[in-house]
Amino acid sequence: MWRDSRPARWPYTTTGTAATPENPPLQPGAGAVDEAWALLMKKLYRLLPLAVALALAGMALGDGAGQDVEAAPSGTPVELRAVALKPLEFLGRELRFTIQIESQPADWNPFLTRFGTEDYRAVIAWGDEQSLWEQADYDSPPATLFARRGGAVEPVLLRAHRYDRFEASGIVRQVLAGRPWIELTDLRPLDEHFSEGSMIHAARGVELMAAEHWQLAAQSFERALASNLPARAREALVRLQSECAGHAPAPIELPAKKKHR
Repeated sequence: MWRDSRPARWPYTTTGTAATPENPPLQPGAGAVDEAWALLMKKLYRLLPLAVALALAGMALGDGAGQDVEAAPSGTPVELRAVALKPLEFLGRELRFTIQIESQPADWNPFLTRFGTEDYRAVIAWGDEQSLWEQADYDSPPATLFARRGGAVEPVLLRAHRYDRFEASGIVRQVLAGRPWIELTDLRPLDEHFSEGSMIHAARGVELMAAEHWQLAAQSFERALASNLPARAREALVRLQSECAGHAPAPIELPAKKKHR
C-alpha cells in the first residue's frame, strides 16, 4: 500500500560473539517488516479485482459514510490492536483509542477508499497497548489512520514526531485486505511518551537481557526510565529491571584478615 514509507526497521539488535560484556555492540537488524509488507501487498493486489466487482455490484467492502455512527461506550477506549484484529465489527463506529506515532507517509495507493493523497494526510501508528521495546510489537503497527487536509486534526499531525502519543477519536470508514482504514476526528497530545533515546535504551535492555548481560541491561532500563514514560511502559520496564537485579551476581566476600599477636 505504501510506496516509499514503510514501518521503521528494528534498529537495536545486540549481536556478535566478539563483543565484550562491558560494551556489546548495537547494529541495525533486518526485522520482519519486509516479509510482512510483501505479504500485505500480495493480499491487496489479490483482493483488488474482487473489490472492484463488489463495488460495481453495489456491495462495497465497507465505507462508514452515510451509516449511523455508533459511539463507543463513554469512558471506555478501545485498543487499536483489537480494532485491527476484527475490523468489520467496528465498521462505521466512532471509537476512542490512544496511539503512538510511527511515521507519516507522503504517498500511498488509496485503492477504492476515499483516502486520496490530495484530500488526506496519513499516519501509521502503534496502539498504546503495544510494547515497543519488544521487536514483534515494534514491527507491527496495526492500523492506517487518516486526517482530512485543512481539518482540525491536520495541524496536530504536522507538529507530531515519531513516538509522540495521542488520545484519538476516529471512525472506521473502510476495511480493505483485512485492515481498518480510520478517519481521525480528534487528536489530543499526551505528555507521557517515549523519546528516541529512551526507546533505544529500553530496546537495548531487552537485547542485553537475552544475552544475559544482566547488569548492563538494568543500567539501560534505568536510563530509559529517566524519561517521562507512559504508566504502562514504566511499570513494564521496572519489572524487567527488577528481573535483572534478581540475576545480579552475589558480592565477592574477601577472606577476613588474620590478627597478628
